[in-house]
Amino acid sequence: MRQIAATAIIALAMSLAVVRARAADETAVAPLLGPQTILVARFNAAAFDPAAMDAWEKQMASQLPEDVKGDAQSAVADRSARVRRWVEAFTRAGGKRAYLLADLDLLPSNPVLLAAPVGEGADVQAMERALRSGSVYPSTSPSDEAAVATATQMIGKTLVVGDVHAIEALKARTPLQRPELDKAIAEAGDATLVVAFIPSDETRKNLPDLAPALARFFGGGKTDALSGVQWAVVALTAPPKLALHAVIQCDDADSAKGVGELLQTMLKSMAADKSMQNEMPGIVALTSALSPAAQGDRLVVDLDAAAIEHDLAPAVLQQMGRQWRIGQYVKSASHISKLVSACRAYAADHGGQWPEHLADAASYAGGEEKLKELMQNPLRPGEEDGYAYHRPAASAGGDSAVVFEKAAEHQKNINVGFADGHVEMLDKQEFDRHFAPFNP
Repeated sequence: MRQIAATAIIALAMSLAVVRARAADETAVAPLLGPQTILVARFNAAAFDPAAMDAWEKQMASQLPEDVKGDAQSAVADRSARVRRWVEAFTRAGGKRAYLLADLDLLPSNPVLLAAPVGEGADVQAMERALRSGSVYPSTSPSDEAAVATATQMIGKTLVVGDVHAIEALKARTPLQRPELDKAIAEAGDATLVVAFIPSDETRKNLPDLAPALARFFGGGKTDALSGVQWAVVALTAPPKLALHAVIQCDDADSAKGVGELLQTMLKSMAADKSMQNEMPGIVALTSALSPAAQGDRLVVDLDAAAIEHDLAPAVLQQMGRQWRIGQYVKSASHISKLVSACRAYAADHGGQWPEHLADAASYAGGEEKLKELMQNPLRPGEEDGYAYHRPAASAGGDSAVVFEKAAEHQKNINVGFADGHVEMLDKQEFDRHFAPFNP
């Protein structure tokens, strides 16, 4: 009997905590809502465990195939470090929950707002820096044009960062109750990350006219059914209690059936796309896992930890790895471009003679320390000398290869810098046919 009573007390306490969390959401977001607020996202930083997330992602990445494992592990390490720094800065400033809102009424200004409730003792300036540390409204100097275009404002007890014109519009706005958001938040509970889609009646009515059909990639189905969506929410609970819960609330069972059929068309079309299969080998399992089940007037997706780890995580992590490698290629190409430019500047001052070694062009690259920085190939982290240099003759044409990447393991393409200053990515086999003798 005591055990039953204790369990009941714990369950009640957890329920009250969720209710308080929902009330906090409503209080924080309410002053910002308008008739055309279409999306509200919430990140529960106070309940997020960066160490648990990092450990889980590393474990998942270690189980991937060898040819993609390294990139995925690098992507995880990079993302984890950035997320950890952000969460630490935000929570140290007193932040608990951060919000992102999109409001169509704020167009043509940037319709995205960042917001965070400010509690007693919070460091508002530090919280603003944390909010601005992302890519939507980055920190800027007063001389930067972007700084003039953004503003920070306390609206009620909520710190808001946004376009300066959008902030002015918010200050003049009469807050509007959006009961569909309350329902979406209630459905999400106290999940770590919540994304709620709350189209207005006007948006729902006009959607078929604005976009009559899906793109061919998504199956080309007619969008009429989407006008029956009242709201939708995706709620992700991060490790150690990993789970995903998604709901699409429709007008009635018939509307839910139509939306479900449209989503099935989209998912099947994506899974059948050859380029998508090459880009994301796990797309078939991923789309199958995300297929919603009809429950009366709603569509529901529920994934527990096992389902996420089997179907969702491998596909997402492999894609993260691919995007990480693309980013490193772009950074590396930038390094090569600057190294070639330094050599070209040296040659211009030395009668057309290129430097014997890259170190000889250090002063043209910004100094020895800057040259050391440029010589670090992002694709080969930890190495001080990530590029090879082939000194061209003074009479060599612009198509002479000058600087190239030292190929890393599993590297399928190599960036090459040419004497005329352009940088080109070559297939590894093509590179080996022409330039391998010069590449240590």
